[in-house]
This record gives sequence, C-alpha cells and structure tokens, in this order.
Amino acid sequence: MNESGTPTTATGQKRRRAWWRGGLAGGAGLVVILYFIVTSSVFFRGVILPRVSQALHAKITVTAATIQPLSKIVLHGLQVTPQGGEPMFTAKQVTVRYRLWSILRGHILVPEITVIEPQVTVLTHPDGTTNLDPLLPVSSNESAPAQSAAPVALDLQALTIQHGTLRYVQRQSDSRAKTVELRSLEFTARNIKNNANSQIAGTARLAVTQPEGDSVQAQWTAKFQIGLDASLRPVA
Repeated sequence: MNESGTPTTATGQKRRRAWWRGGLAGGAGLVVILYFIVTSSVFFRGVILPRVSQALHAKITVTAATIQPLSKIVLHGLQVTPQGGEPMFTAKQVTVRYRLWSILRGHILVPEITVIEPQVTVLTHPDGTTNLDPLLPVSSNESAPAQSAAPVALDLQALTIQHGTLRYVQRQSDSRAKTVELRSLEFTARNIKNNANSQIAGTARLAVTQPEGDSVQAQWTAKFQIGLDASLRPVA
C-alpha cells in the first residue's frame, strides 16, 4: 500500500485473480449441477416427456431413463398412448446411440437403435378411424407453395428389433375383428443411408384370424438388400 492508503497494483491484481478463480470455480460447479439435473431420469420424465407428449397428442411415459447427452439414450418401459385411446406402442427397452456433434452439423449419424420386446398395435374402427389419427397432423385446405428441401443426411448403421409383436386389428360393427399379427419378430436393418444398399433380415411367426374365427399361421423369413437414393427413396 502506498502512502495515500491506496492498494498497490500487485495487491489489486491478486484480488482480481482471486475473484476470477472463485467465479470459474462457481461456474464449473453450476455446470456440473445442471448436467446432473438435465441428464437425470426425473428431469427427463417430468419435463421433456410432457412436452413431447403435448406435441404428438399422445401420452408418452417411461419407467426409467439413462441419458448421456452427447452419445446415448436408454429408455425403460416406454409406452405411447394416443389421446383418448389405447396404448399403441410399448417396449421393454429402447437404446439409441448417436453422435450429437454430427447431428448439429446436419448429418444424422446413429450407430445403433435397439428395441427390445416392442409391441405395436394398429386399430381400425368400423367408421374408418384408427388409433393413429391423433398422432397425424391435421391437413389444411389452404394450398401452400411447394418448396424444395434438401434431403436428410442419414446414416443409421444398425436397427435391431428383438422379440417384437406387430398387430393389426380391423374391428367390425358387430364387435368382431380381423387380426393380422407378427409374433416373435426378430429384425435387423443395416447401412440405412443416402445412396447406399441397405441389408434387411427378419424372422417372425405370422397369424391371421378372420372375424368368423378361422385362422391361418405361417413362418416368415426374409433376407434381402434395398437400394436407397440420395433422398432415401427405394430404387432397387
């Protein structure tokens, strides 16, 4: 300190450095706290899922969620129920591995999607409505000008379905129904990307039940390739 009582330059610099260190430590602590909040199962179920449910006009719930924001999401006990309807989709576990930085740059890079024990049910009612209607956007009568959008840059390296069930139910006016069901579905799709050949393989047990009660059962097995163009449309 000089004769007038004013702190010297060295002392002021030390205080500023102390303030900076304290500010950085506090900021780092806040980031850590926010990270654990955002990646917690409670935050995902209490904040994220209600907003997604509102946007899709469906109730989406999970029993637990494990989130690594940059690379991975694991959902347990996933259920999707359209508004005013019955559950349309359930799964014991859904695992999605992705590359966030690639997605932010416009390239959807997804190394893995694995769905364990999914059950998908599509219901058609006698009046022609389905349980999917609440999820579909309402069409507008106003004609919007056509806009050419760049195709989505997708690279889904592996899609796997284990022990799945796909069910289509066509209900009749007399309470009977026609049911088409794929049971014990095992399905894999690899290399789903623009301008590429994708490999598809699957097995399942097919069961068809007519309203009169007659039924047919068969085993389904498939393995083939499908070519995708730059807009992800099948070409071969």
